[in-house]
Amino acid sequence: MRKLSDVMLSRVRIVASSPRLVPLISRVLLELGLKDVEVHTHGKGIEVGDWLREVINPELVLAVKIAEEVVSEDDVRIGVDLGDKRTGIAVVIGDIVVYESTVATRYVAKTIADLLKVTKRRVLVRVGITPSNKEAVFKLVGELKRAGRSKLKIEIVKEDEPVRLHLVYLLAGSEHARSALALLLTRKAQPI
Repeated sequence: MRKLSDVMLSRVRIVASSPRLVPLISRVLLELGLKDVEVHTHGKGIEVGDWLREVINPELVLAVKIAEEVVSEDDVRIGVDLGDKRTGIAVVIGDIVVYESTVATRYVAKTIADLLKVTKRRVLVRVGITPSNKEAVFKLVGELKRAGRSKLKIEIVKEDEPVRLHLVYLLAGSEHARSALALLLTRKAQPI
């Protein structure tokens, strides 16, 4: 697995629909560690409009849009490790770890719903479940189904399964982000 920041992105161009968006796009690219991506206000490239201002997590959404340009045909896979206050989210497309971080737990459904609005790809969400978070998991699943899309698939992974991998600990930052990535990489998932 590679991180998005390790992929050759010199051919990727972002086209801002307005010059007002250039500072926001530049800040997000800097936070993602993507210094080779060019930002323009005209021409061909990944079109970024005012939707970037409206999403709750512009880093995640823009990272996915860029990865979709680099990886031709693969689903967007999202791992979610629900916590009481913070939740780990990891996004993988093909063999690229596009995004891994934590978000406030109350914003998880909105974060994923925002992504569903801008991607045309199928999206697989794997959520870790434990006896202590079962209610929160099914609440999240319900919210995601309401945000819904025909290409959304949700799976549950029991967190008591041995899903911790050395590779995950090398790639991801926080404990919740590592767990989210590990949930994505496990083979033992149950569709909902």
